[in-house]
Amino acid sequence: MASTSMRDKVPYPYISSDDIQDYMIERLLYRFRREDNPELNFKIERVYKERYGVSMLPIDSSHVENICLHGTPGVGKTSAVRAAAKEVADMLGMKLVSNPVPPYTPQPNDIVLTTLEMSGEVSNIIMGGIPVSDQLGVNDPIKFMNKLPLYQLAIMGKATAGLLLLDDFVNAAPSVQNSALSIALEGRFQMLDLGNTYVALTANLGSLDNSDVVPLSDPMTARIGHFYVEDNVIDFSNRMKDKFKDAIGDAGVVAFLQQDSSHFMYDVDSEQRAGKNGLRTPFPCSRSWEKLINETRLMMNRVSNRSTKDISVADISRTAQAYVGPHAAKAFSAYAYAMMTGAEPIAKNLILNDNFSVEDFEKRYGKEENRGLNTEQQNFGYQLAFCLANHAATQISAGNIAEAEVMKRYNKALFMLDDPAITLSVSEFGGKLARLKPEWTIKGEFGNHLNDEASHRITGALVASGKMHEDLLKATAHALLGAKGNGTYASSARPGRSRSKAPSA
Repeated sequence: MASTSMRDKVPYPYISSDDIQDYMIERLLYRFRREDNPELNFKIERVYKERYGVSMLPIDSSHVENICLHGTPGVGKTSAVRAAAKEVADMLGMKLVSNPVPPYTPQPNDIVLTTLEMSGEVSNIIMGGIPVSDQLGVNDPIKFMNKLPLYQLAIMGKATAGLLLLDDFVNAAPSVQNSALSIALEGRFQMLDLGNTYVALTANLGSLDNSDVVPLSDPMTARIGHFYVEDNVIDFSNRMKDKFKDAIGDAGVVAFLQQDSSHFMYDVDSEQRAGKNGLRTPFPCSRSWEKLINETRLMMNRVSNRSTKDISVADISRTAQAYVGPHAAKAFSAYAYAMMTGAEPIAKNLILNDNFSVEDFEKRYGKEENRGLNTEQQNFGYQLAFCLANHAATQISAGNIAEAEVMKRYNKALFMLDDPAITLSVSEFGGKLARLKPEWTIKGEFGNHLNDEASHRITGALVASGKMHEDLLKATAHALLGAKGNGTYASSARPGRSRSKAPSA
């Protein structure tokens, strides 16, 4: 992973992409207050108190400091800014309008998000405006040159609230950066006041990612906040589970990364990126893994629904290399192929059709006391754990099969796995069900999780099989109730292997 070694190379404090999103939400709420809009202020103050449990400080919105987010490409800097704006809009019951074009005019209930791509920008027009001739007076006019701001900037001053994102700012020419100083530091452009607009900059890390950048000026460095942003597997996993809620889900990518997080992110300047003839190779990061999820879902759909055209390990490997590079792709393709051709069809056939092939299961997991002993068998066990949870939660949510029947089918294979895989599966099951059935959930310390009624009912159905011993029952209920973070599995805390046994008579 990039983590420690990369953090040591930058002078900015580390913050995760999820944490910077929460950091920005608070600043946006402060920035969006207006002296001329008491109704909006009331909503903002109410939302703030509900979220943070305290009242807002009576500070002027102009005193809220803007920020610059540094980091390697694809770690979620830009996405975090956009997600923060979307969440604030949702909390306030307002509409987020992203990158509007003429003839759009800001409406009272709109939050305007404008992104200006700064990478490679050499013309001052994007910041400095277009020169035009103007005059003062009529009888004896004084002629002079003025500059008209771009439409994207002009509408910010008319918006009830706005967020201006100067993306990849350090890849702009020095003259362009200088033109942006007043916007980034004061929220003004010549005679244009950007109003209640929060300004965020993003910056790739120069030589660390082999891009040509211009160092930020001293005023820009000293007068706004600077953070080094890096994603992590747990936050990424939760976002992907929230995004992909259907039966295919994240297509096993999250399960792979949770089992071996070393492939999640590499140092951008590491030797692992050195390609043939000096060409740079794709590399794993949040953005590239999410793109690979989209591609893997297409392949999983074909396999899961028995397409007439087979998927080979070479197909998976080629696709993975295109997004995360050869090193991560080598490990992922073998894992994904085994999951698509083994765990996924076994789990789907069992949950949807009540057809469980013990022969196929034992061929991959072993027989009786020899089950799950080697790495290949253990990988299959965890793959099946994820697939069972995914299909069971999806079917209960859809209501196509009675809940008790789904749990009965789920139990058939679940209790043939070892205890860590069972706990993992039930935790994933509870997490996915909470995402699919919001009416069954309550908000807890680690996010939404199943309420007491739903978790006790599901746990009762599991216990009804008569195969869950007391210690595992406690772990299962703990996982269902979301005390571990709503279905997120941390491989570093993976318990030792043990066998689930029926309780003694």
